[in-house]
Amino acid sequence: MTKKKNYTILDHTADIGLLCKGETKEALFEAAAEGMFSILTDLDAVSVKDHHNIKIKASTYDDLFVLWLQELIYRFSTKHYIYSEFSVTISLEDSHTIIAAGVCGGERIDPDVHSIYTEIKTA
Repeated sequence: MTKKKNYTILDHTADIGLLCKGETKEALFEAAAEGMFSILTDLDAVSVKDHHNIKIKASTYDDLFVLWLQELIYRFSTKHYIYSEFSVTISLEDSHTIIAAGVCGGERIDPDVHSIYTEIKTA
């Protein structure tokens, strides 16, 4: 069974964008992460060999969303990991802090297996 994509890649003259949808905030965060990595590489070539836990804190959902994507870009750029599976839980720690805890499944980039299409510098 083929998984339905909850994102659309939007071409732009200067950049590239994503239109993401999800029935929950968690699903939206997962769709954005999957969409972003689909811009970087062919997700069908990414095996889930490792799982990484990511925890992000912010004071607004907008900030949380950007920080989530920025953390994934950081891990791609510095640790050379690509991910194809995402599971996010969002909770309120107190009245001023929102937490996104994500589990990302993927593997280290292998140039013999993975073609990197483009570089993403920022969310």
